[in-house]
Amino acid sequence: FFFFFFFQAEDGIRDAQESRGLGDVYKRQGINAEYGDVFYLHSRLLERAAMLSPGRGGGSVTALPIVETLSNDVTAYIVTNVISITDGQIYLDTKLFTGGQRPAVNIGLSVSRVGSSAQNVAMKAVAGKLKGILNEYRKLAADSVGGQQVQTIPMIRGARFVALFNQKQPSYFFNAIVSLYACLNGFLDDVKLNYVKFYEYLLVQKDLNIMFGAAKNKFFYMYNAELNYIVRYFTLSSPVVNEELEEMLTGHTQFFLQHYQSKMNAIKDDKEVIALKNLLYSCKRAV
Repeated sequence: FFFFFFFQAEDGIRDAQESRGLGDVYKRQGINAEYGDVFYLHSRLLERAAMLSPGRGGGSVTALPIVETLSNDVTAYIVTNVISITDGQIYLDTKLFTGGQRPAVNIGLSVSRVGSSAQNVAMKAVAGKLKGILNEYRKLAADSVGGQQVQTIPMIRGARFVALFNQKQPSYFFNAIVSLYACLNGFLDDVKLNYVKFYEYLLVQKDLNIMFGAAKNKFFYMYNAELNYIVRYFTLSSPVVNEELEEMLTGHTQFFLQHYQSKMNAIKDDKEVIALKNLLYSCKRAV
């Protein structure tokens, strides 16, 4: 059986601007400059998205309307039309992009009608607290622009969450959930912001407890493919894995701070500084 997945992209805001131009030609003003059936046309386009029955060949068509907001106004006529038709939106923010968050998804304005029902229990357990910290971080960061930032827990962990979100490619579920759990529970609080992705790289690619001979259970993290299913259905707080996970993260963080961060902080030579920058950049692309 072959399952095909198609994307249909449509730039809704350009349609509206062109129709407004036509409206001007016909001397129509204000909201009447939009031709009356623009909502109908957009809904017809989006209703092409469907899951085909096996009798009709199977597969699906997913509609992906792309709408450019003017001055970040999500309440504009066409924007609200499209939002009301679709099952949610992913809002990409220019300020987040220029601020270094890639992909620049605004969590506050991004909505899904399915919501957390699409998440497994492990991700749901982390995501709720994560969004709360991020929202508080955004507010505190906005209030402290131009002034001195008070290093509260939301500011420290929020900044590290943003650093973790910078990724070149999708993350394997177990690697992502462990990294987010580590940040959420304060294991990255003492990790320098520039080294967060290096910490994550070592966390998912190496086991520092095993490297430095301090691991009590050498099979815990080496076989994460099997653990993936345990975590997916029991969460990281489950007694099945939590004790060993906390122990592993504690050891990993101690070894990172002692053997990596302290030595990287001491680098002064120009060539070594360049080599360190290249290393950190490579880690950003790897995880």
